[in-house]
Amino acid sequence: MASLLERLGDAMNSHDPVRVASLVAQDYESSQPAHPARAFGGREQVLANWSAVFQGVPDFTAREGDIDAAVRDLYRSPMSD
Repeated sequence: MASLLERLGDAMNSHDPVRVASLVAQDYESSQPAHPARAFGGREQVLANWSAVFQGVPDFTAREGDIDAAVRDLYRSPMSD
């Protein structure tokens, strides 16, 4: 079975915001220390954000090393298995 990070990368590369959102916990909280007003929480907001990303960046691609670093360094919230 693929690891959570592999599934996240696959979801991002398929441009499927529903799959991306399904991999974060319902009570996910994102904080942006440099931009506090950009903080958000919840799976529904993750879905909205990634929908906008995929619409605005049609050639978006996630690479394995980038995903590892982003999750380790930026996303400090539990992710569902």
